[in-house]
Amino acid sequence: ILVAACPCALVISVPLAFFAGIGAASKKGILIKGGKFIERLAVCDTAAFDKTGTVTDGSLKIDRIYTANGFSESELLAAAKTAELTSSHPIAKAICAATDLSTDDGEYNEIAGEGVIFSGKRRIVCGSKRLLEDMGIDLKNLADCQVLVAIDGILAGGFTFTDNMRSDAADVIRKLTALGIKNITLLTGDNEKNALAAAKSGNIENVYFNLLPEDKVTHVTRLKDGSSGVIFVGDGINDAPALVTADVGMAIGAGTDIAMESADVVLMRDSLATVCDAIRLSKATLRNI
Repeated sequence: ILVAACPCALVISVPLAFFAGIGAASKKGILIKGGKFIERLAVCDTAAFDKTGTVTDGSLKIDRIYTANGFSESELLAAAKTAELTSSHPIAKAICAATDLSTDDGEYNEIAGEGVIFSGKRRIVCGSKRLLEDMGIDLKNLADCQVLVAIDGILAGGFTFTDNMRSDAADVIRKLTALGIKNITLLTGDNEKNALAAAKSGNIENVYFNLLPEDKVTHVTRLKDGSSGVIFVGDGINDAPALVTADVGMAIGAGTDIAMESADVVLMRDSLATVCDAIRLSKATLRNI
């Protein structure tokens, strides 16, 4: 005699608990793309953050403009805007917002983490020190600029930028520690000065700067060794590889489409506090299960 029984209450209870957890998260503006990410979030003990647009508010503004080789500020701004017109990077938005000068038509080649090469009537390179050096352009005394511009192979000038820390960044870092996140790291493509200032303001001990997208992946992979799970929080196109590499990738809702597509959790509200809410809800869901 074969007797088969289905303990319905047990079979239904686990997926129902996940469903309730995902539903409760959605009410707080947190989109969790599956129950397995709730399980992972509940046990993570390490978190890594992007800087611009994540721990800062992303509202970059040009701080100083430097010209070179006889180019005027208006020529520099027009060229930079021409190159950055189609980019969604916060730096590109800051440059385009700084001038209403007209732009040229041509082709754009955006290199993730490096900058943009524009080909039209003029060849404009707008991006990092590394990009211009690789193209053999003499940077003179402007190597410390966050963004440099070359026109037809000649350095035209550069820019430095300022951005503001999110008002709740330090409080969120403190709450994450209370939730069992023991290791918190800042990973950014920005320069040393801005990175260290942001880390100090947010009370983040570990900080790495001047990183390309693949460098962020390397650091996230290293953080996974010896940890119970790594959360990466970012918002930009440069963060997509790291979001995929982390055990749980979390994208700020105000970020790029590719970041939200790559992430396991999307924070629909433009607030870091929802990172803590997501972890808290995940732990509560597993307790119920």
